[in-house]
Parts: sequence; structure tokens; C-alpha cells
Amino acid sequence: FPVTIKEANLEIGNLLTNMDNGSQFGQLYTKIEFDLNLEIKNNTKETYSDYNIEVSYPVNSTSFDVNGRIENNSKIITYDNQPKLFPTQTRTIKLENLTIRNGNAHDLLNSSIVVKIFTDKGMVEKRICFKGNTFNTDNLW
Repeated sequence: FPVTIKEANLEIGNLLTNMDNGSQFGQLYTKIEFDLNLEIKNNTKETYSDYNIEVSYPVNSTSFDVNGRIENNSKIITYDNQPKLFPTQTRTIKLENLTIRNGNAHDLLNSSIVVKIFTDKGMVEKRICFKGNTFNTDNLW
């Protein structure tokens, strides 16, 4: 049997969120924006100077003026020209703000984003669910 050894590659870390601003009507939120930052870890012995990040957001969850392609129910945004990642370094990448509106809040909070990193070693992928660990929105709607 041929043995395939997975090459060491970059790792997708935590999604860091922070409530940026919100709009209220009658003491209820109508819209909330969250800052999203993604940790990228280099646990290898190599420096990565050329890599590409793709994030699939649920459609209508980013600002309407954000460029990206639509596939199925996702808006896919590519982040090019990322800075070098040296061995053992963790870097935080600023993503697009996530916009939760009262009309899409339930669906959005039960969905996820998919992060892909492309390097010359291949592709790594991670699905990050919003419910449970990402947002504390218990008392918002």
C-alpha cells in the first residue's frame, strides 16, 4: 500500500469576534456588526511568503459593497498579498465585518464560515460555526 504523508502546512486558528456597532429600534437591535479576525499559525520550520486565504460567508452577511463571488448560498471573498509568516509565528488577519440583521439573525447564527488557505503545500480548510462559541447574542433579539 502506498503511504501518503501529509506535508506540514499553515494552520487555521481561532476566529476572534468583537461587537463593533449596532442599530436599535424600540430597545431591540435591528442590526449588529461584528469585527472578525482570524488567527493563522505557522507551526512548521518554513517561512510562508506566498499564500492565499478564501473565506466563504453566508450570503447577505457582509456589507453590500464588499467584492466577492457568489456560489450557492455563500459569498466567497479572497484575501491576497498576506504578509510573510515565519516559523512558529501566529498572525491575526482582519476579515470583513459580519453584519447580522434582525431578518437574517436566526439563520445566520445557525450557520458558519468556511476558511481555506492555499499554499504551495496544498490547501487547508476549516469550518467555523457561529453558534455556541463565536457570538454571545442571547439578549439581543
